[in-house]
Amino acid sequence: MAGRCEFLMTFALGVAVFSTGVGACPSGWKQWNQACYGFFQEPMSWTEADNFCQDRGSSLVVPHSRAENDFVWQMVVKRSAPRVMPERGLWLGCYRVSTDGELVCSGGTEELKFYNWAPGHPKMNGYKQCVRFLIMEGS
Repeated sequence: MAGRCEFLMTFALGVAVFSTGVGACPSGWKQWNQACYGFFQEPMSWTEADNFCQDRGSSLVVPHSRAENDFVWQMVVKRSAPRVMPERGLWLGCYRVSTDGELVCSGGTEELKFYNWAPGHPKMNGYKQCVRFLIMEGS
């Protein structure tokens, strides 16, 4: 699975989330709904982003609601630099496990219950197996 995601997007924005019952997030992270979100604007593959988050005790984000999706979108738009790439995006914690389009999220522990696919997506064209949150110019 991971090897097929390496070339989908050379530059990625990684977002991580971990639970916090205390209400205090690490420096540079932003709290929303008892979780901390860290935004890392570094080029990385899906596998690198997943490992990067795990090394920090977190995981790639999987939006569970429209409100969380909007929060993540605002966070990315405010912090990403459009000059880095014409299409800006970040890896989500989901990937496709079969040709019928079944997705596994957060290491297989979650079902994708909320999604906000662009028209014509997801594209099940046989080689794109990882899920990304894409922000197009003018969004």
